[in-house]
Amino acid sequence: MSNSGAIEFLMSGRGKYIMAQALHYGIQSLESVEPEVMQEKSNIEDMKYLRDNLFNYPDALFEIEYLRGSEVPSVMEDARKRDIKKVSMVRDEI
Repeated sequence: MSNSGAIEFLMSGRGKYIMAQALHYGIQSLESVEPEVMQEKSNIEDMKYLRDNLFNYPDALFEIEYLRGSEVPSVMEDARKRDIKKVSMVRDEI
């Protein structure tokens, strides 16, 4: 795929979804680094900026996919524990 083809894909609905998913899991992973002093705070903030301004999908969308069994449990375990009430509410609406 050429650069122009990759950019075209990135700006498509599917490309935006893939980037939102990658940012979601990347943020989750970087925030889980222990000890906290080893977390790359500026990278996390930059990733959140990109997510919020260019690839803004609700986090609950990816958490629902995990609950349905389509995502890697080790990546999502902490998010599932923190946000289970929010995810349950969204899941009940679907």
